[in-house]
Amino acid sequence: MVDSLLRKIVTNNLTNSEKILITKKLGAEKFQNVVFKAEDIKFKVIKKICPNYLHYHDKYIDWQKKHKLKKLHSDYEKNIVIQNANIQKELSHKEFHREMNRNYHINYKRPLEIKEYLNWNKEVHKKNLKENFLLIAILSALALLGLPQALILIPLELFSAFINFQCVNIQNHNIYRLEAKEDKMKKVWLQQLQRNSKKYEEANSLVASKHEELQDVPSFDDIISSIKSKEQLEQLKKLIENQKAINNTIAKQKGKI
Repeated sequence: MVDSLLRKIVTNNLTNSEKILITKKLGAEKFQNVVFKAEDIKFKVIKKICPNYLHYHDKYIDWQKKHKLKKLHSDYEKNIVIQNANIQKELSHKEFHREMNRNYHINYKRPLEIKEYLNWNKEVHKKNLKENFLLIAILSALALLGLPQALILIPLELFSAFINFQCVNIQNHNIYRLEAKEDKMKKVWLQQLQRNSKKYEEANSLVASKHEELQDVPSFDDIISSIKSKEQLEQLKKLIENQKAINNTIAKQKGKI
């Protein structure tokens, strides 16, 4: 079996299940648990040290948006910048409240978008890994040329290289797992989207119109003040309850794709 697997690796002819097995053997699942623990600590520290983090984050996003808009002339380009800024705010708010990084957890409203984040995160760590190898080579050469201080830095770069390798391996592991159930997830997501569109039509319309009016992510108070009918209020209440249920599901299935 090992010989057969090695031949497939060389010829790049592995099945999805075999790729998942290899990444698991390389430590993907164990290291991902370490990542989740670090993630928990990170969000708890941020919330304790800077409870108003989102306020400052939104101000920074607005500053970036304003700076970019000054350089643009067409309404089309300006709308793209505004939409991207709103998306960044929305994603950051979700990360902060759920204490879950978007690179490792599925957004149940848009479950397939995680593949984009997985690939982006993998490329970041691949670039870092190449830099690690380059620095290790340079430090090794300096040590051979009689600079013993370089030896102190080599273990640090080796540790950094290990972290980056494992992060690449985690993302590959999750990408292969996602691909294995991508078609099924897409089908379920489309069915759920159709059901929710009809079920929460009034509430969705309310949020969308406020979003359009403000050209920004509306606050809860903005939405409440815009309610014009009992039906909108009831649907909004059910929509919030549904979102809470989704958040509880995410919390229970943390890290699962």
